Order: sequence, then C-alpha cells, then structure tokens
Amino acid sequence: MAFASTAALLAIGSTLLTAGGAIMAGDAENDAAKAEAEQLRINAGQERAVGQYNAAKMREDAKRLLSQQRAGLSATGFQATDGTAQALVADTATTATLEEMLETAQAEERARGMEHAGSVRRWEGKNAKRASRVKAGATLLEGLSGASGMMGGGRVPSPNKPPSKPSSWSGPR
Repeated sequence: MAFASTAALLAIGSTLLTAGGAIMAGDAENDAAKAEAEQLRINAGQERAVGQYNAAKMREDAKRLLSQQRAGLSATGFQATDGTAQALVADTATTATLEEMLETAQAEERARGMEHAGSVRRWEGKNAKRASRVKAGATLLEGLSGASGMMGGGRVPSPNKPPSKPSSWSGPR
C-alpha cells in the first residue's frame, strides 16, 4: 500500500505541474498577443503619419510643377487667361489632388489593417488563456481520478450507507 500511496502522490504532483504549466503557457501566449497588438497599434499610427507626410510632399511637388507649367506657358506666349493654359493647369491640379488623396486613403487603409490584426491577436491571446484554463482543469480531473484509482480502486463509499463488514454470524440456528 505504501508504494500505491507514493505513486498516487507522484501522480498528483505531476498533474499539478502539468496543469500549472498549461496555465502559464496560456498566460504567456496572452501576454505575447497583447504586446504584438500594441506594436501593431503603434505601427498603424506611424503608417498614418507617413501617409500624411507623403501627401504633404506631393502637395509641395504639385505646387512646384504648377509654377513651372505657368512659367513655361508664359514663355511660349500663352496668357494665364487662355483656355488651353487654364485647362492644362486645372488638369495638373486635379491630378495632383487626386494622387494626394489616394496616398492618404491608402495609408489609412494600411493603418486600419494593422489595427484589425491587433484586435485579432488580442482575441487569440484571450482564447489561448481560456483554453489553457480548460486544459488545466481537464488535466487535474484526469490526474486526480488516476491517483484515486491507485489509492483505493477508485470506489468512493456512499455517504448514506455504512461500509459493510464481514461478520462471523451465520444467522439463527
């Protein structure tokens, strides 16, 4: 019986370590997911800032181009009020504005994608944490039932019925 008790205690210890390890693994996965989500949030902000910077640079480039166009048109004899000159300048300004808006929209889309990926990682981390709790509970139940079997066959006496004892009485003679 001493061996069975020792084996049962070792089984219980092993079960507790395994369950604790499962919980720690879930917590670590959750922490990693939170850190990754935070980094994605920061990256999204940087992506927006880069998009705004690029759009501002495009705006400045467009102003220079428009100035060069006006100077070139003037040098060739076009007046600023000529229909052709106005159409060319308007077309350039429209194209530049659309390109600037497109750059801003694309940066916003990339940023939103990063934020969404961060939300997904947070959700995955929470689920890993929950799953580790369930796995730990299942490990405890399985390990304790095995230890119970080692100690006494796994039978639990009924609380309403006292255990039966063999008796030497064989009835009335």
